[in-house]
Amino acid sequence: MSVLRYITNETTRFHIFVSNNVSTIHEGSEVSRWRYMNTKLNPADDVSRGLIITDFIKCKQWVTAPGLLWSPESEWPGNQVVLERIHDEDPEVKKLSDIVLIDEQSSFMSSLISLFSSWMSLKRTENGS
Repeated sequence: MSVLRYITNETTRFHIFVSNNVSTIHEGSEVSRWRYMNTKLNPADDVSRGLIITDFIKCKQWVTAPGLLWSPESEWPGNQVVLERIHDEDPEVKKLSDIVLIDEQSSFMSSLISLFSSWMSLKRTENGS
């Protein structure tokens, strides 16, 4: 679900790793071709679930693919999952930073210092020397 949200997103900026991978997906495929597969049907999830080796060997979908993929694409379930917007709290969302620029030319202190050739010269003027 998260990956689908990331690749269908057109506004949010992500950290470098996710951003680079989303770019690779966009360059190599059409976003409309990506679908959600329920974890029970997804053979890749068998490995991440930590199946006992005997159960893993019995599970043929790793080698043959889920039966769903053998049927015509027109018979596949649609993307019935409604994708929510990406929340700002998502750890992959790049946080915006405020940057404050100070125009040194208009700074009083900068103008004052620029009138003197050295710090000592400014200090002498300050002391009335």
